[in-house]
Amino acid sequence: MAQSFAERGLTEAGFCACPDGWNDPGDILFANFAWPRPDREGRSASPLCDEDMGLAIAADCRIDDRERLARELGLDIALLPFGSRHDQDRFLILKAYEKWGEQCADHLLGDFAFVIFDSRNKTAFAARDHMGVRPFFYYEKDGEFVFASNVNAILALHPELGELDEQHLAACLTFGNHHSHTDTFFRRIRKLPAGHRLKLDRSGHSVSRYWHPRQVAPISYATHAEYEEKLLDLLRRAVADRVDRQGDIGVHITGGLDSSTIATLALEACSQRGTSLTRGYCWQPAANPGEPLSNEHRWIKRITDYLQIDVAHITADVDTLEALYRRDCTTQPCDKTLLNELPVQREAAADGVATMLSGWGGDQIISNGGKLSPTSVSGKFRQSLKRLIDPQLVRKLVDKAGLRKGTGVTAQILKKVLPEYRLREASTEHVDKDFLRRIDLPDASLPDDKLTVRETQLWHLENGTMTRRIEEWAGSGQEFGIEYSYPLLDRRIIEFALAIPAGQYRQGAKQRWIFRRTLSHIAPHDLCWSNTKREIVRVGALEGPFVAMTRRLAAMLKSGRIKPERAKYVDIDALIATIEDENFAENGRFGPTQTALRILDFPDGRMDAS
Repeated sequence: MAQSFAERGLTEAGFCACPDGWNDPGDILFANFAWPRPDREGRSASPLCDEDMGLAIAADCRIDDRERLARELGLDIALLPFGSRHDQDRFLILKAYEKWGEQCADHLLGDFAFVIFDSRNKTAFAARDHMGVRPFFYYEKDGEFVFASNVNAILALHPELGELDEQHLAACLTFGNHHSHTDTFFRRIRKLPAGHRLKLDRSGHSVSRYWHPRQVAPISYATHAEYEEKLLDLLRRAVADRVDRQGDIGVHITGGLDSSTIATLALEACSQRGTSLTRGYCWQPAANPGEPLSNEHRWIKRITDYLQIDVAHITADVDTLEALYRRDCTTQPCDKTLLNELPVQREAAADGVATMLSGWGGDQIISNGGKLSPTSVSGKFRQSLKRLIDPQLVRKLVDKAGLRKGTGVTAQILKKVLPEYRLREASTEHVDKDFLRRIDLPDASLPDDKLTVRETQLWHLENGTMTRRIEEWAGSGQEFGIEYSYPLLDRRIIEFALAIPAGQYRQGAKQRWIFRRTLSHIAPHDLCWSNTKREIVRVGALEGPFVAMTRRLAAMLKSGRIKPERAKYVDIDALIATIEDENFAENGRFGPTQTALRILDFPDGRMDAS
């Protein structure tokens, strides 16, 4: 067993035995959640037990708004048992379960994945936070329940579960941004979806949603100032909760509104606690001395000079990108967003960073740019079309006309006229044709009605791509001892964003209205009202190393030096031809190429923090 753990980059310390009272034949077994390596908070892998109540909890968690929760539980936050923050948070979850039972997750704020074992009735209850910031994988069959924050942990216990789910693999290979709320690359290993809970007894398990963003009630204030005051308060609380823990704090810096807000409030919160930010980290290369600053560099310099914090300019090299794409995507994170973030993780780990604050998610929710009003001329036109055209008929016509790839003039017209039926582009150019013939691809059209701000926000929350990126960064961060926190995806902020009127997001030509006005209370005025967001320098710095990396891997494939087992799913000749094309850098086929390389199982490319 120990050898199996070591082969997967794990240690036995990441596992624990069954709690007392769960040792009878046929009882539920479990693995524990894995911590980042190294774990700078010294968290215990053993479950926390309440012997009086017959309960035990295993959790990966950070509970926010702890004083409010303690009051509701009749506890004094200053008198909580245990010395570590993590054990106190586990204790609070246990007490919440004692008081509210299966509704306990409704009362919890923060990032969490936990399982509570109830020895009184031999049941278990599990829940995952609203955005899925903490991963939760599990396997259940015949009275055995195994869970972990890492697929490798489950495979270490049960190597026989390594059978691939070819349907899921096909979806990921043809739709590069495909995300499943429940499926993994392994047919019998599942994920607990974000915002869901799980109940387990001897008859099996059931999963249900506890967080319902569509049920958020609208709110209304008398003045713009009241909205801004409320949002600023929520932002301060969300950031403060995430820096109130052990370990050094890092923060992403892009020069944009979201990261600038988080950096400003993080510095404020650290100052109040007598600590400091370790550093800011950005994906752009450093500006060339003596040359005029690009827009990206100008705004990065503006916010770092204003806050007087050091910033590290981190870019990827060919070796780092090769290590990323030599990872096994079925068990290791290798999402395309890690092209920039993986070298940041290595640098931040060397700096001793335990928590990385990111402004990601703001564009999709609270700093949304705003959409057309249903009362505008264009809005009324689209609404009329929606009433006149039968959605089911549209689906049938799309399939019959062969528009599953979403290309051609007709498809483009449909995208413009019926934005609620966004046609996903299925890229099959690098998929093995025999494999493609025996697999049913997902429906090409997805409900995607972006007519209003609220519908846009809900679409981002429900389609899974936000959680996909969160899961990938969490898994990769574990290898470097880094946990990611996303203050703009705090549940309080999301529910506020869903509740306020659409007019708060856009006033005439001014987009992201409420966020800009709120930020103007704490940051430079010119930065708050800047409209430049393009990242030409960042993308340009990445292109050269990326092309060189793909050609290095293509040469290995062409020479036959490596023969990936999963090459049977990929048209290797077509992939090599695409990469070797002299116009590869200009032809816009990076996405399908990334997806195909990601699926292939190259020799291990795991990077260590050392």
